[in-house]
Amino acid sequence: MNTKSLIDKIFRSSKATIDEISAILADENVDYLFFMADHARKLYCGDKVHIRGIIEFSNHCKSRCLYCGINCHNNSLERYRMDLDEIVQTAKIAYDAGYKTIILRSGEDPWYTQEKISILIRRIK
Repeated sequence: MNTKSLIDKIFRSSKATIDEISAILADENVDYLFFMADHARKLYCGDKVHIRGIIEFSNHCKSRCLYCGINCHNNSLERYRMDLDEIVQTAKIAYDAGYKTIILRSGEDPWYTQEKISILIRRIK
């Protein structure tokens, strides 16, 4: 099966084997792959751009993940923690600026209990 037929088959079924994906990626002519990827994007997402905002509300972390710059062993990092009112206000500013998806992110900070996070999410919604 040629690459174009293989891409069409995968597009119709939404299923591909590792060998099929490898065959497509091994083909140096990627124009049809890009064309079909753009077609799928238009079909499922349209032509709108969705901007997402990230609020990093704390860089305190109890974990020791070696790959992460905010792990608890990093003593050279200036730590910060936003209070709930500040996070809610920042989310409001982001929403008013046009961000319709807001991602809340922090280290594993025990100060933010399950109760505080629940309150925070209710207030933002």
